[in-house]
Amino acid sequence: MERWDSLSFSATALDGYAICPVQSAQAQAAYSDLLKTTYAKLGFLEPNSEFEIVSPNATRFLLHYEAEHIGMYGLREVPSEHAHYAQWVPGFAGSQDRALEVHNFILTQAHRGQIGRVLMLHHAVGYALEHGYAYLVGIARYSALKFFVDAGAVPVYHPPLHLLGKSDLRDFVMYFDLRQPGDVDYLQQRAERLIHQICVLHALKTDFLSPQKRRRPRHS
Repeated sequence: MERWDSLSFSATALDGYAICPVQSAQAQAAYSDLLKTTYAKLGFLEPNSEFEIVSPNATRFLLHYEAEHIGMYGLREVPSEHAHYAQWVPGFAGSQDRALEVHNFILTQAHRGQIGRVLMLHHAVGYALEHGYAYLVGIARYSALKFFVDAGAVPVYHPPLHLLGKSDLRDFVMYFDLRQPGDVDYLQQRAERLIHQICVLHALKTDFLSPQKRRRPRHS
């Protein structure tokens, strides 16, 4: 766990990115605007939605790239009797283990294929470890579930949930088990690998496939 804050990411790859807690009125407004704008476009702000858009007990973060707000997420503690997690996360129901839920995990359209998503999720896992949580859990639409699984989350087999007020949306539970050092080391290695893969793919596209860019040699 001591290695968690010393990722061997390329300094160039991380240049310009920062994750900051939402504290000021300006940051709160930016978080709210990004949340509402994104969910409104997706049609999630339905009157009959069971989804809690803004949680007063959540710790919230914004992802910045240079001077732009490009991502956000919230973290909130999950009671052990929480129906969706108690039923599906192995060993959680009735235990003394604490779980932290990641929610409102959003990136702007232009940045969804870049490293910001890995940085936010890695930050969330680090926060959960630092504060003594045994699990990081979440509920994601099937279309978004693959990203979390790629980053090391365990998907749970269960009938789809419909939490956003739309019957065509299918939501599924996933979790990160943080109880064993070996599992945490695996998540560390997985994050490093994802960063490397994303950076190489981006470099290939920029240097060799983009008509606006002149090819130039790259050295490892």
